[in-house]
Amino acid sequence: MSETSFIASGWDRDEALGSLLQIFDWADKHARTSQHALAEAKRTLEHALTEATRELDKERARASRLEAEVARLSADVARMQQSLSWRVTKPLRSVRFAAGALLHPPSGI
Repeated sequence: MSETSFIASGWDRDEALGSLLQIFDWADKHARTSQHALAEAKRTLEHALTEATRELDKERARASRLEAEVARLSADVARMQQSLSWRVTKPLRSVRFAAGALLHPPSGI
């Protein structure tokens, strides 16, 4: 664009350059603000990820402890059911179960 075009549109060269500088300053200010907001959002997300990872690790450790407890209790039950006293008292448990069913039949029958 020639200088005569600026003059014809009512702008002189210095006014046009001044306006462009204002526009660039405004754009630079908003770009820095946006960069700051993005950096803050990144820090927030990184913190949330760290916390979520920490919680996940805690829950995995808890699940591992509970699985070990289930395995230990299952082994205890298996040992109990294989014991001589458990096998000897099996007929008594069967009689007790049958008597309970006769004395207290399920409702609705």
